[in-house]
Amino acid sequence: MKERRELPPEVKRSHDREILRLAAAHPFFQNAREIYCYASFRDEVPTAGLIEQAWRDKKLVAVPRVTDGLRMEFCYIESFRQLRPGYFGIPEPEAELLERAAADRDISQTLGRGLPETGEDDILMILPGAAFDRMGNRIGYGKGFYDRYLQDFPRCRRMGLAYMVQCVEEIPAREWDIRAEVVITEKGNFVTCKTNCRKTQ
Repeated sequence: MKERRELPPEVKRSHDREILRLAAAHPFFQNAREIYCYASFRDEVPTAGLIEQAWRDKKLVAVPRVTDGLRMEFCYIESFRQLRPGYFGIPEPEAELLERAAADRDISQTLGRGLPETGEDDILMILPGAAFDRMGNRIGYGKGFYDRYLQDFPRCRRMGLAYMVQCVEEIPAREWDIRAEVVITEKGNFVTCKTNCRKTQ
């Protein structure tokens, strides 16, 4: 992550624009009806532009939050105003605001809890990561939140966002690690595996 932090601001902004353009143009994004996307924090590839594009495209957007039991759940949001600093200061949906929004719209509370409204095949999961390799393996931030969540929803399409300085040839993988199918960088898709990136274990 040191290399990511040390990207010059003007270079990072240029990379961010290109990653957003490539991600939004990718068939995984174009074909998805729901986008499950991390709310970017500090020097991660920013996701606000991708979330805004999803809203313009009339897609459902869900953002993760960490529960008291240190489990991750995804909650649908309709505005960045529904986010508050949460686990380690990371922006996440605030329960009270979600419940109020659901009540205002007279809908089931499940809409605020990230249970797929469509089918898993219609969901694109945007994965954060400290590093990615050519096979789509990733180094996360040590808690395994995404790996555990995706074990329950294995058919979601999976896209990582990263700068090329985060990409390496090989990352040792464990049997429970979840791979990204594509990793969008400022240079394009870094993943080169063709047959088994979709495997979940």
